[in-house]
Amino acid sequence: MFGFKNKNKRNGFTVLELMVVIGIMVMMLVLTVPNFKSFDRSQILESEADKLFSILRQAQVWALTGQTVGATRYNFGVHFLQCVSAPGCQYTFFKDDFTSGDKRYSTGEEYGIGQITLGSGVYVAAINPQSSNILDIIFEVPTGKVYLNGAEAGSGNATITLTSSFSGRSRTITVNSESGQINIQ
Repeated sequence: MFGFKNKNKRNGFTVLELMVVIGIMVMMLVLTVPNFKSFDRSQILESEADKLFSILRQAQVWALTGQTVGATRYNFGVHFLQCVSAPGCQYTFFKDDFTSGDKRYSTGEEYGIGQITLGSGVYVAAINPQSSNILDIIFEVPTGKVYLNGAEAGSGNATITLTSSFSGRSRTITVNSESGQINIQ
């Protein structure tokens, strides 16, 4: 009895067992793929907010360190246009000759990375303060003092709100005009 083997028994899976396992795998796939698409779209907004934060910080650092371009010192800033829908919204990294005194963006002042186009589905929903749907944030050399639209900022904050047209979610970047601190909310 102990050494007896049933020669009629076969190892393996039945077709029914295989169909059940394949059905479960298909259901899991159907449930997870839409979540990956949603996650990818939300990451675009996060990525663009982080990139904008870094660019504002770079302008501030270059002003504080007295970055020169061709032996000339410049104020550095970022120029925004409010853009009520995607695609094609842009903002511009620029250098402003501090001797001119205008502390505003002018055509031809693009520098380094210049114009940056926001990622798919992301747009500049709101800027504050604004002047004709424009916001220029400038960091003055060598103090890093903040100027908004050509005027010394005083005690207010500048805000740029990026919104995803896919999810409706928003991220707001705030520049504190007194301390120069930059935050993402």
